[in-house]
Amino acid sequence: MPWHCRRKKRGGALLLVLLATLSAQATEDETYTGPCSLDLYQAWYNKAYEGPLQNTPNFWIFSSAELSNGQAMEKAATKCKLKLEQLRLDRAGRHGPVEEWWIFDVMCSDECVQSDALRRAAMAACGCDCLALSTQAGAPSYRAAGDWCAHNSGRLLCATFYQCGTWACRVGDFMCPRFEYNQYRVAFRGPGNCSGAAALLVRGAAAAAAAVATAALTLAL
Repeated sequence: MPWHCRRKKRGGALLLVLLATLSAQATEDETYTGPCSLDLYQAWYNKAYEGPLQNTPNFWIFSSAELSNGQAMEKAATKCKLKLEQLRLDRAGRHGPVEEWWIFDVMCSDECVQSDALRRAAMAACGCDCLALSTQAGAPSYRAAGDWCAHNSGRLLCATFYQCGTWACRVGDFMCPRFEYNQYRVAFRGPGNCSGAAALLVRGAAAAAAAVATAALTLAL
């Protein structure tokens, strides 16, 4: 049973209070009270990236070109979305729902985890929330409110598998959907925040497999 459905079955006043408290904590965590500076955002965006994705095999293939924070952020979100979409396509036409631990493995991938982390770092650097960093109404490329917010891994999960949780997160609260997923414990894996030993083993195995594939390709060339 999908995590969002299972949460709904665990009714009761105590659970509702807990969810409300956690939701409030998530909202408070992503509220920025200082002035929003798009100049500071651009400066952060163009700064050289120094983070764990540098060690993720095949993340950045242009070894002669410097990877910026913005490029890492955009690419991580794209790869996270593609992994979720690929999982959906791989299961198309088959009987039964997608297993929760398959979704978990994608949600705990370096790309999905670091995509959220980079966007939080961007907001912290410039004092803007995700709505302020989204395409504004009236701009030629405007499609919908909060397009920058939509890159949260929890929202990508919602858009791909319609597992949207129960917290009714407001668009401007960037991490709220992922915070809700983080509270759920997936069988054979652990908590959705990827802190379990099984999650670390999965991520390590994926990195090792990618490294072996890269080495084999190098030898073939």
